[in-house]
Amino acid sequence: MEDLVGSTIKTSPAPKSILKKSSQRPAPAVPPNVNVPAPTTDQQARHLQTALTYANQIQAQKALQLEILGHIETLSLLPSASPVPVTDVQAFKSGVALFQPSDYTALLEERTVNGFCGYTLCANPPPPVRKGREWLRPEAERRFCSIGCARKAMYVRAQLDETPAWERRGGLGDEIRLKDEDETKGEQTSMPIRLREQKAETEESQLAHERGEKPQSRKVKLVTDDVVEKETAKPTPGKVEFKLEDLAHENIEGYSIPSGKYRTTKVQSAGDGD
Repeated sequence: MEDLVGSTIKTSPAPKSILKKSSQRPAPAVPPNVNVPAPTTDQQARHLQTALTYANQIQAQKALQLEILGHIETLSLLPSASPVPVTDVQAFKSGVALFQPSDYTALLEERTVNGFCGYTLCANPPPPVRKGREWLRPEAERRFCSIGCARKAMYVRAQLDETPAWERRGGLGDEIRLKDEDETKGEQTSMPIRLREQKAETEESQLAHERGEKPQSRKVKLVTDDVVEKETAKPTPGKVEFKLEDLAHENIEGYSIPSGKYRTTKVQSAGDGD
């Protein structure tokens, strides 16, 4: 390359990339039961991949919903014998783990229609009632044979997750515990309600431990939860002098009427006239 003077300027060769050239991504395979032509461009391949991802998610969601309905149908007919076999207990705990509270309510209603106690592991029917008095019975009396079974059922319901099974991460959650098992072990049998805030704090501390952070190395939170009312000092009232001459509304064309004998005489004369 030559400049305006005519001297030759040497130019360095263009830099070459040290990275290997990425080969073209293989197009996603079209399922055999889908009547879609094979993609010919990268954009079509991306669109097809996105569509297949959403289709797989919907298919998995429908499969779980059908599985939950199957568990409701199966659990509505348990127990199969008395005393309750271990297989029925395991089937109940594994099936209910997929449930939301609304699914568990559907199971209670299904067992009530079938004439069984609402608690799945109880073979006793609810107490009979006279015809025409059904609406007078509380819900616990209509669905359960006793208060003990109602507490056992609510003990299980309190452990269910509000998140649908197809949206849960890291598995389906903790194993469902039964009130009878906890009482046998001597553990506290109060309602095991999920404490989301405590769970979040535990996960945060575990992540900090994995990162190697120590409690003293973390940043100090500047904002506290305690709200304290600020004490304000009342202003000290100053000395105020009040004068009649300061009342501008009593002036006549800027002339201030003097206070004295004239005012007193005027008031007295007005009183005499009355």
